[in-house]
Amino acid sequence: MMTADELEFGYQVWREFPDRIVGFPPRNVLWNNDTRSWKYDSEWTNEVSMVLTGVAFYHKYWSYVYTTQLPGNIKEWVDANMNCEDIAMNFLVSNLTGKAPIKVTPRKKFKCGECTSGDLSANEAHMVERSQCVSHFTHEFGTMPLKTVEFRADPVLYMDNFPEKLKLYNNMGSL
Repeated sequence: MMTADELEFGYQVWREFPDRIVGFPPRNVLWNNDTRSWKYDSEWTNEVSMVLTGVAFYHKYWSYVYTTQLPGNIKEWVDANMNCEDIAMNFLVSNLTGKAPIKVTPRKKFKCGECTSGDLSANEAHMVERSQCVSHFTHEFGTMPLKTVEFRADPVLYMDNFPEKLKLYNNMGSL
């Protein structure tokens, strides 16, 4: 579960960068020279080209643009496959801004302790479907708009040995 401090910190970062998607679980896309195709990747690396929108902040304008101006048949593809709306949103925002999303906090796992459903992202078929979405969206956009960065926003002093009363965000969750 997310902590209130994590959510508040994410919101404050988004207020400084309102043209970007600011979120927590990161993802990346990689070019595979052997298959000559894009691969959706959820490995824990320092590289980020997307953040999942289920736990993210973005301006409501992007929802309007997503609904009215997505190129090609991307919206229909998402609706038909009931998947990849978060990838489409990252494509849209990066394409229009030329900027990467911002991943906040160092935490890598965001699991619901009370949830009973299996981990969808651990399913290999899910990863293949997501890679197909990336390839399809790249074709529809006519380019790969996602920007890969090695950047993460963390609260100042969050890991330093200072008294808790000096830190604005004390409960940043466990790594």
